Amino acid sequence: MKLFSFILVVVLLCFSLQTKGWSQLVYSGIERETITPIYSERQNTEWCWAANVQLIMNYYGAKVSQEDIIKRSFDVRDPYTSLPKWNEKLKAITSRLNGWHINYNNSKYLLHVNLVKGSPSPELLLKELKNDNPVILVDSISADSSRPIVCTAVGFLPGYYGPVIKELMVRDVMPGCADSSTSQRMKWKIPDVIKRISAYWLISVKKEKPSAKRHFKKE
Repeated sequence: MKLFSFILVVVLLCFSLQTKGWSQLVYSGIERETITPIYSERQNTEWCWAANVQLIMNYYGAKVSQEDIIKRSFDVRDPYTSLPKWNEKLKAITSRLNGWHINYNNSKYLLHVNLVKGSPSPELLLKELKNDNPVILVDSISADSSRPIVCTAVGFLPGYYGPVIKELMVRDVMPGCADSSTSQRMKWKIPDVIKRISAYWLISVKKEKPSAKRHFKKE
């Protein structure tokens, strides 16, 4: 009887400690010190998505203007002309941005963009952020309005069937707010936004290796 009581106490203690540990959120993603100095200020009221793309490209070291992103995305010469809504042209924008070669500071970069419908699974989102890859989420505020947000980290609870994400650390670029350390960084509770995510962009920028120069012998 004493042995049974001792085992029961040990089991209850372990369960208590385990439950207490599970109640603490675990945070994973890009370090604040890495992403905070990098920011993009929206140059036009309709360019929120382009500013977010620019933010990620700045993060990877490839500097490019929002005007060039607009020109490339809509295949236009004048970025300030009347353009369709960005969320109605997601597939076309993705197609034009994907495979974009960018020259900056004597280096060449290759942009990869993948559009996926729906909200990302916790496992996929954690995988991207653990690999230091920010993710652009399309937040459908209403039937006629959507905004992109850059997710840089998450707070989650480990579970038997995988991680349960509770919080998103996001960057929401606004016009006239260039300081990401104060105005762009936000913490969102999952119930506030996860049901509104209609799609997401997986973006990566690879620095290309310089091509080897061929030397020809003179005849």
